[in-house]
Amino acid sequence: MLSTSFFRALAKSLHLPVALDPGPKEPQTPLALSAYLQVWARAPVVVQARPDFTATEPAATVGPVAASAQWRLVHFVRDARRLVVSGFLYHSQEATPEAWLHLPLDPCSELTAYARAPKLGDRGMERAAVGSSARAAEERGDRISAVSRLARLADAVRLPLAASRFAEMREACVSLRERAYELASRSRLTISEGRRRNPSYAEALRGLLAENASAALQLDSLRAVPALLLMAANARVLSAHASDAVRVHQTSMEDFIATPAAAASNSSSASAQRAFKAKASSLVSFVLNDEAPASVSRASAPRISSSRVEMIAETVTREAFAPTSTQQRSFAAARATIGEQDGHVGGTPSPRHAQPPRSALHTTSTMASDAERRRWSAQLSDGSALAAVLMHVNAILNL
Repeated sequence: MLSTSFFRALAKSLHLPVALDPGPKEPQTPLALSAYLQVWARAPVVVQARPDFTATEPAATVGPVAASAQWRLVHFVRDARRLVVSGFLYHSQEATPEAWLHLPLDPCSELTAYARAPKLGDRGMERAAVGSSARAAEERGDRISAVSRLARLADAVRLPLAASRFAEMREACVSLRERAYELASRSRLTISEGRRRNPSYAEALRGLLAENASAALQLDSLRAVPALLLMAANARVLSAHASDAVRVHQTSMEDFIATPAAAASNSSSASAQRAFKAKASSLVSFVLNDEAPASVSRASAPRISSSRVEMIAETVTREAFAPTSTQQRSFAAARATIGEQDGHVGGTPSPRHAQPPRSALHTTSTMASDAERRRWSAQLSDGSALAAVLMHVNAILNL
């Protein structure tokens, strides 16, 4: 809920139009950062979901577009291990919160496509796709796009031993997938009026969870590998293009997550809220007040008062520590303030988000004990190929 709360507070306090680009439904063709900047210029504040900045682009191309305004880019990232644990808890809820979880999708699809595609080498495959004719590219499109996505991301983050690690992860993923769907297919939930239907991914994940929680966590973590690599790759691209004109602030989501223990104790809550508000103040100050770079005079740099910064930070903090039911009501209210962007970057946009069902939670802080989380985190540091990827992602993010 942080991004919704944060930008809703900005819009309400400063009367700024804020655009929300929900991103495409499916993984899109990567675009250069300059393409995103051109679209982002349509509104003073843009919330961009699921970006992919990993198209190759020389700094000279970004420069002219970047020089058209003073950009402040906040990149929200999260510790890879905590992210996959949170995602696993979110996706295994009985009240399935996202539409795609109702489909019988293959969590190993990208790893399998990588394994089955012709091996020209990661860079060679990418060049072959780019250099082929339009017709040949169309004929090979599915395999090329799938394998080049993983190969491109692995190359972008300089993942060591990528091919062997992808192979190990695919083997583990396929085994867990088969067991998960086998368990789900036995369930009475997949039998309706005497006819058997294909179980959804959420049902398969919950079936495996009932048998072995660690195995279910591993399966959903393996499904998330491309998204984790993309998060790290985007961080590298933004860091490479940071300049006086394009100022980048990477923010860890861990700094903005109110724990259930803090919410339960008045004394702990007060301390947690003070720490949370300090982080929020720093973020607001960067977005609206950050010191002018050397190329911009302080007189012409946009400034707002420190008291205004504190007011916005207080609003964000109050929203974050509100009860879950209050956050769900705020979800709908945010839509009145944060408008959908008319144009989006790179592909078909996702449908407008509906208010989540009352029984579905968009925060996972209360779904598992601290002891369970520590145990799962240790499991994800076991020396496997998956553990190596998570560690590599965290190293890039300095987490």
